[in-house]
Amino acid sequence: MIPDVTPNGVFYLPPTGWLTSFYNPPMDNISKNIIKYRKLAKLSQEKLAERSEISVGYLSKLERSIIENVSVTVLLRIAKSLDVTLNDLVSNTNKTTEHPRPNQNELNKLLDNMSFQTSEQLSLNIINSIKLLKQ
Repeated sequence: MIPDVTPNGVFYLPPTGWLTSFYNPPMDNISKNIIKYRKLAKLSQEKLAERSEISVGYLSKLERSIIENVSVTVLLRIAKSLDVTLNDLVSNTNKTTEHPRPNQNELNKLLDNMSFQTSEQLSLNIINSIKLLKQ
């Protein structure tokens, strides 16, 4: 394999074989996570791009890890459109992934849209109910 020359003149040999498992740049994680959460949300690239206010071409490049630097603002818009956190988008996808919990997500959304006091009181009631069930 012929090494590439980076703009600063440094040779770069893409990883192959067993080295590939150690080569896991952050953009690769982000790309895989965008695809994973987009598919879980059953969104097309077009729909996610529209919701995130980015072009379909840009999203496609993000998903293929072609773009090396992406702004936090864009990642936040994508995360919001996918109803996940920024941490969900940038975390290592090799970790065991929990199954999506749509009811828990819906409950969190409802609680987030309430006043702090009401949200905390309802949360406490739910916690106490769960503790009673476990007895």
